[in-house]
Amino acid sequence: MNILISSAGRRVSLVRAFQKELKKVFPQGKVFASDADPQLSAACHVADGHFKVPFVTDRTYSESLIRQCKERDIKLLIPTIDAELLPLARNKQLFLDYDLIAVVASQEFVSKCRDKRQIHAFFKETGVQSAKEYAKDDYELPLFIKPIDGSRSIDTYVIHQKEDLTDYHFNNDKLMFLEYLDHDQYDEFTCDLYYGRDHKLKCIVPRKRLQVRDGEVYKALTVD
Repeated sequence: MNILISSAGRRVSLVRAFQKELKKVFPQGKVFASDADPQLSAACHVADGHFKVPFVTDRTYSESLIRQCKERDIKLLIPTIDAELLPLARNKQLFLDYDLIAVVASQEFVSKCRDKRQIHAFFKETGVQSAKEYAKDDYELPLFIKPIDGSRSIDTYVIHQKEDLTDYHFNNDKLMFLEYLDHDQYDEFTCDLYYGRDHKLKCIVPRKRLQVRDGEVYKALTVD
């Protein structure tokens, strides 16, 4: 069986981890990587093979993945970035029709996760604590501002003084005014959840964020 790590970028350690584990169960198996610019992708250079794909915003993205995976007998697709989850979820059945499993949640749940207001409502319904969202005419400083559909820490702001707020912050409906959770008071964690094919949770790996680059964890400490 062959595996694809899509949008591989600089995820060298991820590719190598899959190569190591795949050899234990499928000695002839290969780990491929795809990227919009594979020549500039470090992960593509350490993979057993790589290929170029359109940007995830291109309407032909999923079809291109299917065609390339068929040519290389790839059976399992591991996505790595937020932006590709929804296109893959929308086409999950199409991938299955070609005997290709895309490891992605349902379109309904991915859509909810991609809209931070929806996921905040989900957290509230399920009893998960999260930062309070303020109305733009009734807020407390300091504030953290971020877009409802953002990623990579783009268009985010920490506001300590009222003078730092601009018309852009107030007039952009996509920007949320949130309670600021100070890093001096709170530790930040990423939790990796592993589910089996039976949809049951198998384990959780919490990682304390030590260094973040472009919204992704660059250095972390795994904790009990």
